[in-house]
Parts: sequence; C-alpha cells; structure tokens
Amino acid sequence: MIVRILSSAATFNGVSYNTGKIGRGKGELMKVANFGAFQALSTLRPEDYKHYLKMHSARNKRVSAPQFHAVISSKGKTYSAAELAGIATQWLAEMGYAQQPYLIVYHNDTDNNHVHIVSTRVTADGRKISSAYEHMRAVRSLNRVIGLNEKQTVSSELHKALAYRFSTKAQFALLLERKGYVVKTIADQLSLIKFGSVQERVPVDIVEKRLSAYDKVRAAQLTAIFHKLLRAGGENFTEKLHSQFGIELIYHAKDGKPAYGYTVIDHARRAVFKGSEIMPLKMLLSVLSADRESEKIVQLSSFKPVFDGEYYYDEPVVYDDFNRIGIADDIDDEAIHGPNRRRKRQVGMNTR
Repeated sequence: MIVRILSSAATFNGVSYNTGKIGRGKGELMKVANFGAFQALSTLRPEDYKHYLKMHSARNKRVSAPQFHAVISSKGKTYSAAELAGIATQWLAEMGYAQQPYLIVYHNDTDNNHVHIVSTRVTADGRKISSAYEHMRAVRSLNRVIGLNEKQTVSSELHKALAYRFSTKAQFALLLERKGYVVKTIADQLSLIKFGSVQERVPVDIVEKRLSAYDKVRAAQLTAIFHKLLRAGGENFTEKLHSQFGIELIYHAKDGKPAYGYTVIDHARRAVFKGSEIMPLKMLLSVLSADRESEKIVQLSSFKPVFDGEYYYDEPVVYDDFNRIGIADDIDDEAIHGPNRRRKRQVGMNTR
C-alpha cells in the first residue's frame, strides 16, 4: 500500500476533480466529516464543499495554499472501498487531520483500488497543521495504521534479495529497487532507503562475495521458454511469463524513448540475467509489436523516490495491467549488467 501527498493549492479544485469522478461513475463518496451544519443539508454541490473549505481556511491568511490533497492506494483489489476509507480515516488522525473538514472519495477507474482525500491545512483556531517532513510522516503513519513492521520488512526483503544469483552490484540493487528502495553507494556501503530514511547499510564486500557468472544452462532454458511463447504469437507474453514461469521483465529506456535494453528476473530460480543473455531485444520486440505489447512497454510511466532535503519518501509506481512489466527510464542497461558503458545516473534513482 502506498500514500502520496499531492501539491498544495490556493483553491480547492481537488474537490471538483473528485466529484467529477463521481459524476462520471468512476468514483464514490465514502465519507464527509466535520463540515458542520452543511452536513445536515440533503443535497450539496461541489461548490458548497469548496466554499466551506475556503471559509474555514480564511482563518489564516498567511497560508497561501491551504488545500491538502492525498491519495492512498492498494495493490490491485486487495482492499475494498470501505476498507480503504477506514484506513484513510485512521491515517488522517495520525497526520493531525481528524478534526479537519475532509472528503474521502473512492476511485474505481484504475487497476489499483485507491481513495483521494481533500481537506484544509488550516485548523479551526487558525493554526497551520505542520507540513515538516510531511511525506516521510505520511509513509510512517500509513505503516502504523496497517500494522507494517518496517524493520522486519526490510530485513526480510534484504535476505530475499541476497538469496538471488546476480553478476553485478547493479543487478542486486535492481532487485531492491523493485521493492521500492533507493540504493545509494556511500564509501564501502550500500545504503538502503525506504519509508523515508536509511533502513539498512550493507557492506559492499558482502554483495561482491555473492557475485557469480550467469547460469548458462538456465539461460538456455529461458530462451526456449521465450521462443515457445513467441511462436504462439506473443499474446499476453509478459503475463504468461510471470504467471506460468515466475519471470519478470524490466525494460530500460530514457526520456520517454523506446526501450534500448532489458533485464530478466527469474523469480522461480532466484536469478537475474541481462536480457541479451536470453534473447536480443530487437528480436523480442519485433514479435511483441504485432500484439502492440511493445507500445505498452514504451508508454509505461512511474513516480520516483524523491529527496526533500533530508529524507527520502516513496511515491506510487504505475505498472501495466498485470504489474509484470517494469521500466527504468534513467539507468543505462550496461550499468545493470556490466561496465561496458558508463552509467548515466545513479542506480538509486531507478524506478520501482
């Protein structure tokens, strides 16, 4: 589950955005809280909510952008609309917004169930709710609400990543980045950043001791699997790779251009391969293009972990329908698989 706080605004157009979703049948109003006498009215227009929030916010003229707009999203359909609304209510209390006027709207127009929250940063007595380290606090607060043990999660994910077979440090870092980490090399350590701060520091020599050449026998098996699926026309290629064989593809691209390389993560055998060790990208895409799957690869987008001056915080990733295809738009393919080309950016800024 992920949370994202959107940009503050002088107006409350977040209300219009969400009520517009409701009007088009793509959203559902789950909760209205602390709007005073307004809630006794049988019919309220979007402008009524906006007008109330503006009046409430006028208690502090120094706050030029009072709108508070956030999104809480689950993976797929793991949480219902009602469950997400309940989580959002608890999260608002953790963030100091329990007594604020707010709306919670469920959206049903994506593959991931999610709710939007719109409120004001100004309290009833004219104070501004602190926004210091807000993104970090948002993640930590959500983790508390859903009962996620951060240290235990990090330990488990690190242990699993170290159990994979990989031939470069960058491939190891990619395994963790797929789990939402920022991985930074500082001196002789890899700093693993998640949930807003450094969670673990792994000595580089521990990772280097685990480097090994790729398994040529398994690579040949994967090549055969690719050919078998592609001979069938390539339809739902990535979905079948994952569901039938536990294989994940991560394409590498830059500045919105077509993919120039890819990585294969074999979860079934816990191994990472350079795409060209399995099948040349050109050959792969030449078949997938007939199924328009290559277009889907290029059009994928994602948010990146962001540094706010002191802490990193997580933002959501947008994957394809099956959450099987990954795309890295800021990593040189050679950086993942070897030193043939200089890396264009830090591995730590790879998308999740």
